[in-house]
Amino acid sequence: MVQIRAGTPADVGAVVDCWVALAADQRRHASHLLAEPNRQVIADSIRMATAAGLVVVADRDGAVVGFAMAHQELDGLQRDVALGVIDAMYVHPDARGRGLGRALLEAAEAALARRGADHVALEVLTANTRAHRFYTEAGYTERRRTLEKPLDHPS
Repeated sequence: MVQIRAGTPADVGAVVDCWVALAADQRRHASHLLAEPNRQVIADSIRMATAAGLVVVADRDGAVVGFAMAHQELDGLQRDVALGVIDAMYVHPDARGRGLGRALLEAAEAALARRGADHVALEVLTANTRAHRFYTEAGYTERRRTLEKPLDHPS
């Protein structure tokens, strides 16, 4: 049986492993993030988000098979909404198709709402059509687009 619960310090290593798997998988969707070289940096972020109550995990018989991590936008800029951000979400491939992604998303949204957020944002790589469909079905709409181009550097 799978339980959706708040992440604890004891979960950090397993959540980092999930994040590394997510980052490695996102490379096929043109992500620039490197998975393994970012392990320590993301471990620090996950520790802080866990302490803030903004990491939720899918726990299957004591093993973390998915997670969502979020933060509240507190950059000092004035907004007309209290914005929460889903930073990352992942469900292990063998645990997909059972509603865990939806349950993790709802739990992360609830954690943000408890901290005062009234809107939630997230980013999805353009090529990741499965994630686009998932978030659209969960009520998310496109609000912004990020464009990029490589710069030619003189030799």
